[in-house]
Amino acid sequence: MGLLFIWACPSCAWAVPFEFITVSCGNRSMKLRAGSHAKIKDWVSAINNVGFKLPEGWCHPHRVGSFAPSRGLTEDGSQAQWFIDGHTAFEAIASAIENANSEIYITGWWVYPELDLRRPVHSHASSRLDALLEAKAKLGVKIYVLYKEGHLALKINSSYSMIKLLLIHGNIKMLRYPDHLATGI
Repeated sequence: MGLLFIWACPSCAWAVPFEFITVSCGNRSMKLRAGSHAKIKDWVSAINNVGFKLPEGWCHPHRVGSFAPSRGLTEDGSQAQWFIDGHTAFEAIASAIENANSEIYITGWWVYPELDLRRPVHSHASSRLDALLEAKAKLGVKIYVLYKEGHLALKINSSYSMIKLLLIHGNIKMLRYPDHLATGI
């Protein structure tokens, strides 16, 4: 037996079997387990009721005119970090890629596939960006790369990076902005 509940978002649907609820929206789907059918009904009710309640923290002006409430680095358990040099930043990037379970988002104006993220290079042969992304893509992780092209100031060959990354695995998608379809590169 299954029930289908639809929230205010027409592309979002919640399907309810007996021991778990599947929450789907866009390209993300998540199973939430519950101990009983009654708890599942409670979850469905709570999720559906969210659409009818006023979002208290989001409906009034916030600090510096922001639409969202303030979040401190330690108050909310945020994982945002400050980096002083490339060594610690690249190490954190490599660790984040290795710990990814479902999706990786990369954006920048210089995304170079052969970039070594860990130093010294001879001690960390498999820490190149392309090798780390290939390993995660083979595990089913979806990887999205948004390449911001600064073609007026820099003559970086983003077509090389795009071809190199797209040939690694089908789970890697890349978009260059501005798009280069008109120029053929």
